[in-house]
Amino acid sequence: MLVLKSLLLVLLGAEYSHCARSIVDVFNLEVDYSKWNSDLAPVIANLSKRMRREFLPIAQEILYDDEIPAECLQSFLRLASGLSDGKMWALRFLDSSGGLLPGSLKGRVASLGSYDQCLETRVPDKEDPKKVAFGGQYCTASMVLRKQPLLHRILPSLLRQDPETRDLFGKGNLSYMTDILENIPIGYRVGICLPSTCNSSVITHLVDKFGGEYGVHADILGCRDQITERPLSIGTRISGVVFGCMIFLVVVGTTVDIYCGDDQRGVIQVARCFSARANYLKLTSTRVAPESRHVDCIHGIRVVSAIWILYGHSFLKELGLWEGLKFLLLVPQSPAGTIITQGFFAVETFFTLTGFTLYKFIAQERKTNKMSAPMFASMAVLRRGIRLGVTGMGALMTIYLMPLITSGPALDYLYPYIEKNCNSRWWTYPLFINNFWSMEEACAENQWYTAADMQIVCILIFPVLLMVQKPAKAIRILVCLIGASILYTLGLMSYYGAAPVLLVLPTHASATLHYVLHMHHHGLPHLSSTCVGVLGGYVIENYRDVDLGKTFYRIGWILFNFISISLVGVSYLWHMRRSVSTLESFLYAALCRPLWAACVIWLVYMCSSGRARSIRWLLSRPNFTVLSRLSLSFYLMQYPMFMFSFLTARNQTTTTYYQVFREFFADFIIIILAAWMLVLLFEAPAAALDSLVTRRPRKKALPNGKGDEKLSYETPTRLEVVSQSQYKL
Repeated sequence: MLVLKSLLLVLLGAEYSHCARSIVDVFNLEVDYSKWNSDLAPVIANLSKRMRREFLPIAQEILYDDEIPAECLQSFLRLASGLSDGKMWALRFLDSSGGLLPGSLKGRVASLGSYDQCLETRVPDKEDPKKVAFGGQYCTASMVLRKQPLLHRILPSLLRQDPETRDLFGKGNLSYMTDILENIPIGYRVGICLPSTCNSSVITHLVDKFGGEYGVHADILGCRDQITERPLSIGTRISGVVFGCMIFLVVVGTTVDIYCGDDQRGVIQVARCFSARANYLKLTSTRVAPESRHVDCIHGIRVVSAIWILYGHSFLKELGLWEGLKFLLLVPQSPAGTIITQGFFAVETFFTLTGFTLYKFIAQERKTNKMSAPMFASMAVLRRGIRLGVTGMGALMTIYLMPLITSGPALDYLYPYIEKNCNSRWWTYPLFINNFWSMEEACAENQWYTAADMQIVCILIFPVLLMVQKPAKAIRILVCLIGASILYTLGLMSYYGAAPVLLVLPTHASATLHYVLHMHHHGLPHLSSTCVGVLGGYVIENYRDVDLGKTFYRIGWILFNFISISLVGVSYLWHMRRSVSTLESFLYAALCRPLWAACVIWLVYMCSSGRARSIRWLLSRPNFTVLSRLSLSFYLMQYPMFMFSFLTARNQTTTTYYQVFREFFADFIIIILAAWMLVLLFEAPAAALDSLVTRRPRKKALPNGKGDEKLSYETPTRLEVVSQSQYKL
């Protein structure tokens, strides 16, 4: 009913509300056609004549242009004739193309047109109307204006009249923006509906021919038509086969699990590893092992951190899909926006928990496992690598499936670039070395985390083993590793001139890009957080019951709040000040990660010792326990799902906090569903097979009471590695 009322207001308008008492009257009132307004036809005809006279010289140049194929020229002539005759298909060509839209001064950088309408347009053959002469071809063109005197004259004047934008670019340094516009590779994106008989190079040729002398140039980013079929790539075919096989195995495993009951034959047990039913019941179980019950707050910390990462990623869209880029530049100027730019602390939380659970796992396992240290370390790293690698490759293969499940302008011009990176770098992901290259060459960008995680575990596995036997010596080694991590971070900053955090300031754009492309994804800068996590695990497991007095805990809470708020809030001060000094940058980069890790450990310590019961109660809720087990797949599926979103997009997103929050909650639900898919198809079967292969035999007495023994098998649950690359609690 609300829709009908809205339609009535649109049709009638407030000033014409007296014309009808009900929406029903719109369909029942008779219209008086005895009086007509002036006819627009003569005006339009006069304008058409003038336009034809002006366009005639240009049309003649196009007709006699040898660079344009004859078939394409014939399509243009047919299109011009159709427009003159008022043909619907011709009007669709014109209506499907973009142009200069309102909001350009607000930062709108794209006019997408109508993608689907263009591709659905068909032009009938003259001789046989049942046949198709040609169809619509949607092309995305990047239009730039280089070294145009008019632009350089009026742009500074416009900026001086806009205080917000002027301050963003360093107040009086207005030439900085014009320099950016001259150097930026991607310009204003326009959707152009072209006949399918024409090559996309026609657009570039015509723009350069008639606008080149004024500095107007066009680059074609991508094109698509529905008449010409595109073959699927090898990666897409392989990924489709793998997904099909995994779905088949899950169906078979689930069927076997349901109908074979407690059958313990080897083949049945292998099939049961793929059972969606069995794996779902394991993942949704809220039982916590007794030896880990005191640190059950970790589940809630993981979930909150994963949601924080998702919220930050909600703002990372393809720039052409934002209605106004000015909104993105102004977001960090608010305290709420600071949470977005400081989202990397959520990642540091995961690294801290990796160190904590690594120590806890090894300390518990070495009590019963008498395997030699090198063999134990090799097995632990290998099993962890298999589970992370299988899950990561499953997430990567979803990227290859994009051409099968979606379409859109960005799929035509952006996906080929991503697929090229995937084809050349896919092999680095199962080896966990994909973060050795710049993020510009990445395929699944967020999987730098799993690579860094594995690299850090390989570094720390022996120091942690040593801590179980000789804690004093291991602590000295860990302190040295923290210092080395800090020095490495400062070295990267100095070498690249990188920013200490994500600074959304045009004057610091280069430093921020170096931070994103060359610093954040390296493993060693995050080593300090993981080492602090290991040290925290040692303290919590051995000294959590020691009472240090109320004064100590009060001072600890004061420092916890002061440090955590300062680490997050300092970015807001820098954005308001529009600058950050070199000394501030180096101090912050050196201390932010270990200090944040110390805050996380303090929270876990207070919960595990029973001195923060309300916080522990909140963070240990059963729903957090389940979501925590999904956190690895939830994180890995964020990039493919965000890619799916902007590859599919036909329209731009309204730049308001409300709209961003709506998309954030929608993305949360979609990614949860995608994470379940990844878990049931890849992560859970890999974990189940791993446990089946590595389970330890034990002797068990027969029920006849005669003392005879037979071999049975026990799966060491404490050795299971689960979600978010953390060891199971």
